Amino acid sequence: MPPPIPLPPPIVGNPPIPPSPDPPPSVPPPIPAPPPITGSPLEPTPEKPPMPPKVKKFFWSLN
Repeated sequence: MPPPIPLPPPIVGNPPIPPSPDPPPSVPPPIPAPPPITGSPLEPTPEKPPMPPKVKKFFWSLN
């Protein structure tokens, strides 16, 4: 008959914290790709035509 296994000594103080099953990854999560831009990015934005003098005078009178 084998000798009985001695009990482990009682833990004094705080028990050791078991390692977490999922260690946090050191690499940050990938950044999601930005949504696709609708419309052709190559087309230049159409510039507004210059205001006629009458409209300019009207806006200046508002200030």
